[in-house]
Amino acid sequence: MMIIEFLKGDAPNFESCTRCQAETYEVVRGMLQERKRVKTSEILARLNLKSTAPYYSRLTHLQEKGYLRWGKAPTQATA
Repeated sequence: MMIIEFLKGDAPNFESCTRCQAETYEVVRGMLQERKRVKTSEILARLNLKSTAPYYSRLTHLQEKGYLRWGKAPTQATA
């Protein structure tokens, strides 16, 4: 599971982003507002992506530009 934290609010200024990065931000944010959990495969389908590589690349660039933070959720150890 992955955790994404959005840092720019409802209407960020996407001047420093590519069109694809802005679209990814808006799609993921919108889907997560509708539901707390969304499968990566659903996000990829909405973005018309066949691989996770461009999706993760866009998230990384958005993080570097200060739009969001993302990473894998810590797993719970089983006893």
